[in-house]
Amino acid sequence: MSRSIGRIVVGVGIFLVLHAPGTQAVVVVSDSFAVTGLAPRTAGATLLNVPTETGGLVWKTFGGAMKFDSEGVGYVYCTGTSGADIPYAVTSDMRVSVDVNLNGYTGTGAVMVGFSKAQPAQPYNWPVFMSVTGAGVWKLVDYDTAAHTVATGTGLNTTGWHTMTLEYDPTTKTANIWYDTTQLVTNMVLVENVLSPIGYVGFGNNPTYASGIQFDNFVLESIPEPVTLALLGMAVPVLGWRRRHI
Repeated sequence: MSRSIGRIVVGVGIFLVLHAPGTQAVVVVSDSFAVTGLAPRTAGATLLNVPTETGGLVWKTFGGAMKFDSEGVGYVYCTGTSGADIPYAVTSDMRVSVDVNLNGYTGTGAVMVGFSKAQPAQPYNWPVFMSVTGAGVWKLVDYDTAAHTVATGTGLNTTGWHTMTLEYDPTTKTANIWYDTTQLVTNMVLVENVLSPIGYVGFGNNPTYASGIQFDNFVLESIPEPVTLALLGMAVPVLGWRRRHI
């Protein structure tokens, strides 16, 4: 449920305060990893140096190769321990998500989505990331100078496709994570507070010898902050006004 509330106070001027619903995010980068048949988006080609479909940022990869599927369905898959990220300076509240199919992997290695301070870097060294293992264990981790498990849990269904989502606010040093539509962590304060600036955003995996894990529908969104507008020099004969939108 989202609400927007406005209030007018009559005096020297009018002050209007609007709280933008957090769900009204703005997509700044996205990629469905569509295979178009035209270079560089051809079946079996590597993701390295391919521009994103929205935003036009260039994918970088590390570790084993990240490749477009050979059938042309429209996803990428990893060969061994690998990952991909794009350059993006995170200075405000941002949310990143990616669809993941563990493709039968049930081990203790993990798939990850998160924010990195440098590229290339293995996902388990990222300053802020969410991970899910083949056994259904999830974690929120910060790792600036040392790894800290901020929150963890068990029991996730890892069969088939699922969406991993991480929201990070560098101003408040807090994070939220979701698995599909279930929110696992709400406004959790990070242990190390991520001292390093965030310069990359991406996804990857760290399961030993687990090739074939699939990724799809990468989305990076900007979360609007509450907006305050001061309209000075205006006056209306209204004592008070309040509006709710639910």
